[in-house]
Amino acid sequence: MWCVFFPNSKPVNSLLLKVTILQIEELGRLIANLVAIIPEGIVVFFSSFEYQGQVYNTWQSAGIIQKILKKKRLFREPRNSTDVEAVLNEYKECIESSSSISKSDPGISGAILLAVVGGKISEGINFSDGMGRCVVMVGLPYPSLFDVELSERIKHIERLGGTPEAAFTASCSSNNTEAVHSGFNILKCCKQRGKEYYENLCMKAVNQSIGAHSSLYPVNSFIMIPDVFFLVSGRAIRHINDYAAVLLVDSRYACNSSNQRLSRPADKLPLWIRDRLVFATGSYGEVHKLLFKFYQLNRQKARM
Repeated sequence: MWCVFFPNSKPVNSLLLKVTILQIEELGRLIANLVAIIPEGIVVFFSSFEYQGQVYNTWQSAGIIQKILKKKRLFREPRNSTDVEAVLNEYKECIESSSSISKSDPGISGAILLAVVGGKISEGINFSDGMGRCVVMVGLPYPSLFDVELSERIKHIERLGGTPEAAFTASCSSNNTEAVHSGFNILKCCKQRGKEYYENLCMKAVNQSIGAHSSLYPVNSFIMIPDVFFLVSGRAIRHINDYAAVLLVDSRYACNSSNQRLSRPADKLPLWIRDRLVFATGSYGEVHKLLFKFYQLNRQKARM
């Protein structure tokens, strides 16, 4: 597992606060660097269709889409689930024909697919072999706290930990006299159980999207450097000769929770991943080299 700096060596925390245009552009530069070294298919997951659209429009305005298209064709998951199959088929055809495309245009090889956590593509699609040589998870896909049902569920779970209704409401009131029952304020008032439940929902979505719950083939090690994690994924690896990388792009994967009683998000990844973590330090350039070697080695093995 690798956690790396963005190309300008600044950390990313894409969902904790409002995402800035500069952060989105920096994410685009990361992707533009990745398409230059990763063969065949890349799948990038965003937390929502709205965020995916915001990122795409920003990249287009900044000229980043044009840079990506010099290396790979780009596809986007449609909102209408009935259109997903057609997009996937086109994406697959592009991957399968990438060898012939590369011969006619050495600069283009494979494709990149912008998908959404909770969308159809995140729910069990097989990205074996060239379909998913790399899966990128952008941010932590926490569910919306504007969902009244979710907020009430969090309150209920927090009270199961022994916090009476009156005490819970009083705590919220002392912290914020306005919008006592708003989702954000409710979560802020939770001491442990409610926050833990909310984080579990998020990491369940992460694990489902990258397929980390699957039974996988062994790997030697994972390397972690702050801000992007690298791991081998069940969504993308389906047989013993398959290979892929997953990047978890958010500094919070590497950070300990501000509440010492709570775990950091990475602790909720499967044990087989956590057992293979190797901590390291370095810049994006270092991990760029490691990824280059990773794909170079596996392509050589595939030719044997």
